[in-house]
Amino acid sequence: MQSKVRWRAVWIAVAAFVLIWARTLVWHAISQLFLGLLVALLALPLMKRLEKHVRPVWAASLSMTSLSVALIAAFVLLLPPLVNQFKHLAALLPGMYGAAENLVKQGEAWLLKTA
Repeated sequence: MQSKVRWRAVWIAVAAFVLIWARTLVWHAISQLFLGLLVALLALPLMKRLEKHVRPVWAASLSMTSLSVALIAAFVLLLPPLVNQFKHLAALLPGMYGAAENLVKQGEAWLLKTA
């Protein structure tokens, strides 16, 4: 009887591991499909306009290239302000921690006083 319980626990652990592993694989596939759909939806309006003037192959290539250039330009333009904001946040964190610690001490004092 005890042997069956041990094997059952082993099988439950193996099944949990397999489910977690399968979830990870499925999540990667779904995220890739979502990103591909997002890129296609972003490029489609430009591609439709370009198809009126050039061949469809060139329209697809030009729309994807322009989308890539726009995303890289946005990244290059937004990266320096984001870095500065993170530096500013890192400089403020010790003060925020001290303020939070002071607030907790005041709360504890209030609770001890009212209890």
